Amino acid sequence: MTRRDRKRAEKKKLAELCEAHPHVREALKIREKCGRPRLEADHPDLFKTIVDNAIHWSAADENRHSDVYRGIKTLDELTAHLKLDGFSVSRSGVYLRLLPKRNSTLEGK
Repeated sequence: MTRRDRKRAEKKKLAELCEAHPHVREALKIREKCGRPRLEADHPDLFKTIVDNAIHWSAADENRHSDVYRGIKTLDELTAHLKLDGFSVSRSGVYLRLLPKRNSTLEGK
């Protein structure tokens, strides 16, 4: 038996075991697709948290005598707030999630 054949046989046995016992797949954290999963797969509420942080920190002045807004002004501040909330997201990852998916939509204009 070659190494490739042993690897295929091992993979087949593992797939059969996971089909028979679904809790094994969860315990071993076996995913359907190969490669690194998107961050949203592990943290489904990431986008909601980004929006909540942006809205929560952008409030009008307490006395309402002026139109001064307090808000998260920089990407670094937003990234720091996400780290405090328990998300491990890089600065560039936060930036890419803030960009609209298509620039031809109303959201992107």
